[in-house]
Amino acid sequence: MIDIFGYKKEAEIDPLTGLYNRKVLDKEIDNLIKQNVNFSIVIFDLDDFKKVNDTYGHLAGDQVLKEFANVIKKVIRKTDIACRFGGEEILIILKGLSKEQAYIIAERIREKLEESNIIINGNSINVTVSGGIASYPEDANNIKELLNKADAALYIEGKSKGKNKIAIC
Repeated sequence: MIDIFGYKKEAEIDPLTGLYNRKVLDKEIDNLIKQNVNFSIVIFDLDDFKKVNDTYGHLAGDQVLKEFANVIKKVIRKTDIACRFGGEEILIILKGLSKEQAYIIAERIREKLEESNIIINGNSINVTVSGGIASYPEDANNIKELLNKADAALYIEGKSKGKNKIAIC
């Protein structure tokens, strides 16, 4: 479909982060599964994000999300797909990568965000992120199960064990 006005692209991009939206995420994962392509996903969730919003305001939270998205864009490959999954969660589809290879990229993103010094209204805000990784077809054979496995790794092995960690299911 030719889209001379950019509406199709606009409908696929999250306006705050510039990352793809959930619609694109679901379509891409569905296509990869139908084609039986091996891939891994990483679900990231900013640690203590509510505290950032409560302390500095929602505009500051938006700035943190933008910075996080920029870190991701700098680290991932052109073939990878980063999507805003919801709220402060971002999911990356890493085509052709095992969980171990995905871990290396996720850890690089975690480290770069931790090293970032985000300045908002003269305040330096340091933020961290936790992540959970799952792979197709090793861990699941459908979207729902794959997302559940990555999400469980994120919360059970990452968030509940001190945050600022990347966990593999």
